[in-house]
Amino acid sequence: MGLTSIKEHPLARPLVKKLWSLRQVRLWRRRERAFLDFLRRWPASEGKVSAGQEVWVIIQPWLGTPLPWYLLVLALGLSRRGRKVKVVWDDTALSPDVALQRQVQRSIGRIFSGLPASLDAVRLSEIPSWPDEPLSADAYQRLAYLNSIMRFHGETPSSARASYVLAAERSFRQTARRLQTLFQQSRPAYILEGGGIFSTSGLPVLLARQMGVRVATIDSGKELLLIATDGIAAWLDDIPRAFQMLPRIDELDDWIVSQARAVLDSRMGAADLALPRRSLNSYQLVPATGQIEPLDILLPLNQSYDTAALGRHQVFDSQMQWIMETVGWALRHTDAGVVIRRHPVEQYKELASIDDYEGALQERFGATPRVRYIAPAQLVNTYDLILQSRVVVPYVSTVGLEATALGKPVVTEGASYYAKLGFVWSAASRDEYFALLAQALDGRLVVTEPQRRDALRCYYLAQLCSFLHTSFTPNPYDFDHWVLSDPEELISSREVITILTAIDHNIPLSIINHNALKLKR
Repeated sequence: MGLTSIKEHPLARPLVKKLWSLRQVRLWRRRERAFLDFLRRWPASEGKVSAGQEVWVIIQPWLGTPLPWYLLVLALGLSRRGRKVKVVWDDTALSPDVALQRQVQRSIGRIFSGLPASLDAVRLSEIPSWPDEPLSADAYQRLAYLNSIMRFHGETPSSARASYVLAAERSFRQTARRLQTLFQQSRPAYILEGGGIFSTSGLPVLLARQMGVRVATIDSGKELLLIATDGIAAWLDDIPRAFQMLPRIDELDDWIVSQARAVLDSRMGAADLALPRRSLNSYQLVPATGQIEPLDILLPLNQSYDTAALGRHQVFDSQMQWIMETVGWALRHTDAGVVIRRHPVEQYKELASIDDYEGALQERFGATPRVRYIAPAQLVNTYDLILQSRVVVPYVSTVGLEATALGKPVVTEGASYYAKLGFVWSAASRDEYFALLAQALDGRLVVTEPQRRDALRCYYLAQLCSFLHTSFTPNPYDFDHWVLSDPEELISSREVITILTAIDHNIPLSIINHNALKLKR
């Protein structure tokens, strides 16, 4: 998603990186002036602010995007709805670009000095550190490692990564202790922030969970907004709850299943090829033909540094380890072949990870016809592979839903949003994982019709209802339009009301969107 895509490649030349930063600084200053003008036009407060539990909105620099300004608008919107809002400026945040970070922090400081009185504004660096360590050493290390995957566009180890992880851990410890002091001073009703993993945004999630406080997060692309009212948006954390809330009225359920099946059919036929490059689900290069040789085990990969895939392993430590151990087990204990399908999004150079799975497979297993690697730009439709497989083994890919809907058994070790919903086989240990693979190859894992329907119901929520199609996002191109709009009209628009209602009342966005679609059917 747009909030977490780091454009700066770690191997880029220093001069290129410097020029990129200078260009972004100029853009940032122009957008700051536009936002200041927007704030001047903000309507005066109406009524009294609620005396109940306050809400925290945490802002920080975000790779030179207008996310801080976007969150401030949501903070003002919540205040206008009667919420007592505390804006917490995290001026301790990490960044891959120090020069740009410095400029953005100064800019936030200038905005902070002119915020409306209805917002309680707090600068995190001015909060005393809590005397004790609020999180475990493992928690800091894990969050730092996940940030390093985003920073370096992959999981491949390096000395630069090791240094980065150590520096990030030190920074996270300082930020966490200041946040803990805030928690001890007052416990919010909930927290709103961007991301939930990148930079220091993972710390409020971890600390709040310890104290039973809800955290809502957002993620976005151009004209596309994703919200988790309780969890990490990119992980689709609200989907399991929405799945349980979705009515099972026969006629409505048939309609839901038919809507999901129509989306799946269009993707199998590569109908999305008509969409703009890198539009949602526009990655299949050829339609499914059904003309492909049968295969045994299919491993559809995730883009390793995508936020949706970060930190979701339950059995293995990384995507590379998962691939190597699965292939090794299959070669040693079965006569099955394994097909590894790299995510088609990596056909675009700027979106490719640095992880060399093909090279690692060759080095460890040599040239064997039982192991087939399919590159992102290879003219093979993923759905052809699914239809011809005996078992599909995703990490957290949407392919797990699609394979189940097509009647294929799915075994996963990833903690995806669908892993515990009853229609895939989810493993919590290595022994269980390999035992499930063996059962699938023996034909003992059979997908039932109710499981197929449940997979389609979940697919409907995740693919048709999770996103809000709106120009009010933190995406820079969207910001350049809405910042010029009338603030009163913006805050009263259907899209903004939907966003604030979902966040403030803890209603999954997918349920709100489902209810809207249901009325139109």
